[in-house]
Amino acid sequence: MYKVAVQLQKLGLCKYKSKALAYIIKNPECTARDVSNGANIPYTKVYAVIDALEDMNFVNSGLGRPKRHVASDPNYVIDFLIKREKDRYREIRNSGRKALEIIAAAT
Repeated sequence: MYKVAVQLQKLGLCKYKSKALAYIIKNPECTARDVSNGANIPYTKVYAVIDALEDMNFVNSGLGRPKRHVASDPNYVIDFLIKREKDRYREIRNSGRKALEIIAAAT
């Protein structure tokens, strides 16, 4: 699980989201308490982390009590994160080009 979380962080997820998602991928139908204990995330933070993963469509949660959490297809998650990083890189590259244009125009 640790290795998966590290790779997810390299793709742009924060530490807690990476750890939670890695845990949920390996342990489908887990509860927030399970995620908190298994991924070593403070219980006071775990609901916000799971909600954020749900907002990204990386996790689906059941309606029962306690809620059970299942990860989306890992291929979807990885493809989404790669696309997001490519978009981010493209924006950085464009900003760099604009900066060079401004510098060239000012000289």
